[in-house]
Amino acid sequence: MQPLRMTLGHVSLRVRNLEASRQFYCGLLGLRHIASGVCSDTSLLALAHSKPEQQRVVLTLTSGLPGGTPLTGLDHFAFEVPSAVDVREAYARAKALGAQATAPRVYDGHRQTFLFDPDGYKVEVYTLDAAGARGPEAGTDTTKEAGRPDPEPSPAERERCHPGQPVPNRGRSRIRLNPQDSPGETEP
Repeated sequence: MQPLRMTLGHVSLRVRNLEASRQFYCGLLGLRHIASGVCSDTSLLALAHSKPEQQRVVLTLTSGLPGGTPLTGLDHFAFEVPSAVDVREAYARAKALGAQATAPRVYDGHRQTFLFDPDGYKVEVYTLDAAGARGPEAGTDTTKEAGRPDPEPSPAERERCHPGQPVPNRGRSRIRLNPQDSPGETEP
């Protein structure tokens, strides 16, 4: 059987507080709020890529997640950024806003950080940039010697980032917000 020709259209999250979630995804990750509406008594917001010329919705937020409801089934979703500098910027923004986040590190050949939104959804921000996977740029990270790779994570760190999940394989798929972007293209 031939695989279907498709791309991921968007992710939809049921949240407790639409405004707090909008502020997290727009303020921290730079998504744009482009539409609001009500569908079957459920309020929703549509968020798009940060480039104004790209109106494609990447994330919708819908109201109705009851308080105290545990999140089940979804481990995380991810946004790819151009460089390790962008990964560290996402982490710094999260900490400045008081959001929970894991320190940037190299894992399975890519630099990543995990951010946790107001409802506890885990959002990975990562780069496949070769320089980002080898180590930090000189002068930007005082916790490691410039140019030296981060160590592989310990079993405890793997469990923290992938609780109850098998360790991901070494082959990492490339998923981009805009399939037309080339691997070397960066955003302003």
